[in-house]
Amino acid sequence: MFGGLHLGFYKINVDGALKPGDSIRGVGVVVRNECGEFMGACVKPIQASYWARQTELMAAIEGMQFAVDMGFTYAILEMDAKECITSILSTEDCNGARDGPRI
Repeated sequence: MFGGLHLGFYKINVDGALKPGDSIRGVGVVVRNECGEFMGACVKPIQASYWARQTELMAAIEGMQFAVDMGFTYAILEMDAKECITSILSTEDCNGARDGPRI
């Protein structure tokens, strides 16, 4: 079992990259199965002036979309941006309402 994954589950690892002063951002996705075997990957340039947090969140969105497109519906999202993870798991939306996560 890879990283505590159950049979039939996948780990989606995402990351965003940016170069200050450049309007191109990059996102990368790697998917592995429960045994740690490579299942797929993608990279995508994004033409936008996103800050680091927005770029990391775009990587999460792209990673989840890639997994769905590839048929990996039982998955765990992994990323190294703690602030983004906290935002994704937050039960408070932008207006302060507390009615569940917004993904």
